[in-house]
Amino acid sequence: MQVAQAETLRPCDDLRAIIDGLSDALIVVGIDQRIEHANRVAQQRSGRDESIVGQLCHAVFQCSRPCESPDCECLMPTVLATGEPVRLTHRRADAETGETRYIDVVASPMQDSAGVISAVIEVMRDVTEERQLEEALVRRHEQLSILNAISNTVNQSLDLRDILGRALDEVLRLTGVDIGAIFLREETLGNLELFAHRGLSEEAARMAAQFGMLDSSCGGVIDKKQVVVVPNLSRYRGRRARSLRRERLSTLVHVPLVAKGAALGSMCVGTRTQREFDPTEQALLTAIGNQIAVAIDNARLYAEVQHKEFMRCELLKKVITAQEEERKRIARELHDDTSQALTALLYAAEEAMEVRKLAEVRLLLKNMRTLAQRTLDGVHKVIFDLRPTMLDHLGLIPAVRWLAESRLQPAGMRVTIVEAGNHRDPGAASAKPRRLPPEVETCLFRVVQEAISNIARHALARNVQISLNLDEDLAEVTISDDGIGFDVVALSLSPDSGRGLGLMGMRERVMLLGGEMEIDTAPGYGTRITVTVPTHETRRTHA
Repeated sequence: MQVAQAETLRPCDDLRAIIDGLSDALIVVGIDQRIEHANRVAQQRSGRDESIVGQLCHAVFQCSRPCESPDCECLMPTVLATGEPVRLTHRRADAETGETRYIDVVASPMQDSAGVISAVIEVMRDVTEERQLEEALVRRHEQLSILNAISNTVNQSLDLRDILGRALDEVLRLTGVDIGAIFLREETLGNLELFAHRGLSEEAARMAAQFGMLDSSCGGVIDKKQVVVVPNLSRYRGRRARSLRRERLSTLVHVPLVAKGAALGSMCVGTRTQREFDPTEQALLTAIGNQIAVAIDNARLYAEVQHKEFMRCELLKKVITAQEEERKRIARELHDDTSQALTALLYAAEEAMEVRKLAEVRLLLKNMRTLAQRTLDGVHKVIFDLRPTMLDHLGLIPAVRWLAESRLQPAGMRVTIVEAGNHRDPGAASAKPRRLPPEVETCLFRVVQEAISNIARHALARNVQISLNLDEDLAEVTISDDGIGFDVVALSLSPDSGRGLGLMGMRERVMLLGGEMEIDTAPGYGTRITVTVPTHETRRTHA
């Protein structure tokens, strides 16, 4: 009989071993909601040393009262009512860490021999990691959708204000904030300028445009290139903070707009209810800010290209006009000076042929010689303006010296020419200056010519210095004066300014040879123009 009983109990022991070997928690709960059986995992997860059998199931798993919706709905009533298995996910707080845990629960009915439900088997699996991964994927999908929407929006236009307005509309719609404003840093002075806003009253917008939305925060975000959160506006005092509080704003977030490592400005968003912007939300706003910054950079580049193309067309018109004016001037000078002088010379020669007295002939010949010399000087001037032969015969430095002294000294300016660099040919017995390639000499001479012309007409300078540093690989020319200076940006943006087009023409000449031109000036501080040009053709080709 004992052997028979042992044989009967062995399947029960085997089943118990199988149940205890499960990686999921398993409990059998009676109709009275007390645990009738629990496997090893269920006992471990309860965190109790004493057996949980006989205990109320909700008390064992950290519930002060029977399970209820929505976080921990009890499955037993549904199982008893339907007689079918039920599956739900419970959300519980970990007793030690307080971290939210997600437990997948499957409850199935147990029936006695009469077919009556006598208990419920519950299998519980911790799916916290799966749920967190799922939620992370959902959040990432939402973030990518937001970034995609922002990208599509800002790429629909190249008009800067239109881009920023559309971007703010999408930011408010997709992130749930109540207000938004975008400030851009001025390229010249570096001040913040309000370019677009949404959700603000006109008064608040005027205040923001004048003072910024808490300047210290805006300045901090631009200087540090990091998100700055103002969690509670009520702690701030002052006129600006009061203006923002009148908008019923509670939380502000300042986001840097960074493109190619440079902070172009900041985006400020705010909510009228207290809101914590966690690191994930801050990272999303940073990514949005980066996309907007790229769009700003593209719009500015497009505007710059458009402006350069416009200026190029204007320059071409000016060049054509200048050519025609130069031809008219040459024709006028030849007619007014050379032609009349030659006519007078012809009349004088005819008169000399009729004169019989030697003294009168000598006087006429002397006058003819003076007139011929004056005519020759005029022709030489016309020729030099067209193409300075001194540049061809003697080189850049003598030509620049003659040009500067002949044009500036008569106007009362003190001219200093400084020579530097290894521009002498060591192989020549007479230490003859080494000549630069013709295109380099012509470019530098024309740049100096334009600079001297501008100084003579506009600078009101007393002293002018021209430094020429001519080496084997690089030629550098600096023209500086102590005149009244000028505003480079304002002049370059004025399409009708002949002086601005002249500067652009200088820059174009230098760039065609792979060189660079820098203008250092400001109203009241004089001007220094520095031009560097590679002297070797291979360097100019690959510049």
